[in-house]
Amino acid sequence: MNPQLIPLFRYALDLPIDERSAYLDAHCTDPDLRAQIDALLLTAEATQPPLPNLALPPDAFVRPSTRQVDRTGEVIGAFRLLKPIGSGGMGAVWLAERVGGFQQQVAIKWLHAGLSAGARQRFARERETLAKLEHPGIARIVDGGRDGEADWFAMEYVQGRALDAYVDATKASLNQRINLLIGLCDAVQYAHQNLVVHRDLKPSNIMVQANGAPKLLDFGIAKQLDQLDDLTQSQAPMSLAYAAPEQIRGDAITTATDVYALGVILYELLTGERPHKPINKQGADGALSLLQAITDTDATAPSSVLNKATHTVLSFRSTQLKGDLDTIVLKALSRDPARRYGSAQALADDLGAFLRQMPIRARPETWRYRAAKFVRRHVLGVSLGSIALGLVAALSIVSFMQAARALRQQRLAETQAQRATAVQDFLIGLFEQQRPDETLGASVSAKDLLDRAETKLAQNSKLGEGFSKGLNTETRAALLKTLSQLRYDLGDYSAALKLGNQAVKLAETESGADSTAYALALVERSFSLSDSGEPAAAIADCQRALPVLRATKGIDAELFASLTNCSALERDNGALDAAAALLGEAEATLKNLPPDRGRTYSLLSARGRLAIARADYAAGTGIYDQYISLLRADPLAAPSDLSSALHSRATTKNNMGKTRSAIADYREALAIQQRILGPNHMLTIQSMSSLANELYVVGEVAESLRMGDQALVLARSSLSSDNPALSYLLNDAAIAANRRQDIAGATVLMQEAIDVNTRAFGNAHPDTLLMICNLSSLQRKLGRFDAARATAFGVLTRLADAKVAPLSSEAWREAHFRLAMVADRVGDAAAQLEHGNAIIAALPEGAAAKELPQALSQQALALIRLGKTQDALASAARLESVVRERFEPGTMQHADWLAYVAWVAMEAGDTTRALSLSTEALVGMPIAAESWTRFDSLLAAIVQWRALTALNQNAAAKPWAIALRARHKTALPDEARYWQAIASEIEK
Repeated sequence: MNPQLIPLFRYALDLPIDERSAYLDAHCTDPDLRAQIDALLLTAEATQPPLPNLALPPDAFVRPSTRQVDRTGEVIGAFRLLKPIGSGGMGAVWLAERVGGFQQQVAIKWLHAGLSAGARQRFARERETLAKLEHPGIARIVDGGRDGEADWFAMEYVQGRALDAYVDATKASLNQRINLLIGLCDAVQYAHQNLVVHRDLKPSNIMVQANGAPKLLDFGIAKQLDQLDDLTQSQAPMSLAYAAPEQIRGDAITTATDVYALGVILYELLTGERPHKPINKQGADGALSLLQAITDTDATAPSSVLNKATHTVLSFRSTQLKGDLDTIVLKALSRDPARRYGSAQALADDLGAFLRQMPIRARPETWRYRAAKFVRRHVLGVSLGSIALGLVAALSIVSFMQAARALRQQRLAETQAQRATAVQDFLIGLFEQQRPDETLGASVSAKDLLDRAETKLAQNSKLGEGFSKGLNTETRAALLKTLSQLRYDLGDYSAALKLGNQAVKLAETESGADSTAYALALVERSFSLSDSGEPAAAIADCQRALPVLRATKGIDAELFASLTNCSALERDNGALDAAAALLGEAEATLKNLPPDRGRTYSLLSARGRLAIARADYAAGTGIYDQYISLLRADPLAAPSDLSSALHSRATTKNNMGKTRSAIADYREALAIQQRILGPNHMLTIQSMSSLANELYVVGEVAESLRMGDQALVLARSSLSSDNPALSYLLNDAAIAANRRQDIAGATVLMQEAIDVNTRAFGNAHPDTLLMICNLSSLQRKLGRFDAARATAFGVLTRLADAKVAPLSSEAWREAHFRLAMVADRVGDAAAQLEHGNAIIAALPEGAAAKELPQALSQQALALIRLGKTQDALASAARLESVVRERFEPGTMQHADWLAYVAWVAMEAGDTTRALSLSTEALVGMPIAAESWTRFDSLLAAIVQWRALTALNQNAAAKPWAIALRARHKTALPDEARYWQAIASEIEK
């Protein structure tokens, strides 16, 4: 502590408030010291004596003020204000109910107008923090907005009592108090895993509900570690009695800061006292002595305090606190953050061990200590030992062996927790350096932060490529893995690969090329290799790693994850049988592991993606139905997992022709992603683009085009030109341009998509080949038939060179479909039939809904042109049956394929049926040239006019002729064949 802190603070506190700033300006030139003094002046007068009366009524949120303006009945957003339940200098909290729709009560918190920019920033940060946290132990955010000049947000309304009031009112037992703290630790651990440190944990911020479960409130000064913070540690508000020494000193805030506050709360639950008290509870001396006590003295053991306490609500004895509980509490309250528990979970684990009469990790694991724990757990067995001493001895040996095994597992878990905490604190330290005074107010991007993290890790190199000294091998490896994953998530695959290479070299140097660590590093690197355009090298990494992992005992969890990851690489590279084999092995490995929802979810997701790759969309839909049901029922499930599953299920439904159901899934996925990930995230943009495509299919054209354009703008501004995700969005944008009849613009976009995907994955990747098929279609529409044919044949050549079987290649079938359409437009019916038949023969069972209609349409058109009328009608009848079975009426697919059936009927001379089918295909479309921008709708319009004319319904046929005459003026080159027979007639 700075020696000037106490005298300067003491003198300033005695001055009138309006004179303090001038005094400190003149006598305190150290900006860090000034910030500490300013923060202490804010909190000193608010410091309360120990154990204030915090008992609240059962429906209390925070204590309401009697000086509030009555706003009862006003509507804010979607909510009507009912009554005030809290107020303070910065804002107010009201109980409110949703207006209309379903019933819901919320607590609305708003900020008074006219407050400082800093106050508004803290309020906005609280709203952002709550929005990213979804946990049953944390009050969640419901809505938010702005009312006039006041910002507000609505959060879950928590009915219950403040923690200290609850345990006093219920006279909670020792075990009940400990269980409450364990529940609180779970919520805090979740926040830490999401890079949020609460910084103001105290009983009044913890409500205990009617079911006895605690819920954490008030993230008003929480620190989001993935954003810049306008508050330095010493400037941040705090509750002095629960503040950690580093908060008071202005040192770095880490997860250990919250662990200390948990220790204070636990101390209070066990003793009815706080671990540190001011000597004089009035004025500056009391505040200063409390500061000195927290920073300079260790807490007294809880059992000693309880000996002196007279709190009648405590039903347990001091002897129950001696030993383990004293040890646990004092470890959590260590003045040195490094000596506290490494995480909130580690604190919870020791409390759980105490309740189960198991050894705790905070105590030395001596034989005597373990034996005492064994006796305490088996009192009856030990008391009867004289009857069967030999049996008890044998059982004791077995029990001790089991205990030793459990301890080894505990040590492994503690090592993993310490490693995770080291990684967290490394990243926290990195974010702490990005304060405005360090960055001179400049914004810092995620890429900038990662650049600095890698520089920091490489400083004072120990190995040739550079690793940070002071970190053990496991921690360095974990940091390299974390940074590589972050680079990968940002789409910076080359940087992710560079870090992956460092991790592989570190593992090889430290552990050897036959080690488990080396094998796991290879698997981790494989994804970056694949997405950097080296799929063969990625699969080679997996093939080197998996035998080592299979031969290593006791790592089933790591083996499962590696098998699942390597299966995905084989799947994405088109080796579907190899992918299925690895996934089957992963499923068998899972049976050796304890139940774990994360691994279950991982397996279901992998199985669903494999089903999509195999075009088995019915199976894929079933898998995603199961996966989504589990996610919806799991209060701890990540919203991003649900959004991804919904997006994938929408893909399966879309390929089965269930367009409206797919749209519902896309909408829900997009809403989640916009709330959790924000509008500029890659997954959000992908869902927006996919939704835009499907909206067009059901006729919601204006919204489709608007949303598609927005997705492309966001993609170009958010993704680098080398990010493969951009290629898919460019492909979607090209499709949208094609629908607007901007074929030239669509061609440019499609070529760009191909270039991006080729740079990322190579020119033989399945997605690259599908985009090339799309390019062939655009070339055909421009009348470049030779180029379109060559482009499609190029896809078949690449597939043949790669020895890809037609049954497993969607690109093979799509190339033949493009060739069939070129043959149709140039009048080569024999080639058209050949390609249509090839597709039908190669279609796998459960193929995409669109693929069989595509092939049947080409087959039927070719047969009618070859004069094989009966065969053509049979093919058309099969096409109609498939369409009516697979596609919803009113969708684009339903109308488009019926147009082909109508054309065959007309060519076969069944005019009445042709008229009926074309009418059904055109339902909802006005008789206007702009209605028939799609070739399929034009086909139906031509059939409609021809049928009406053939049936001598000339009055009805006339408006169709006028509209077709106007449409003919904008005809594309590849439509010429279909205009030849009618162009002169419609001009009459």
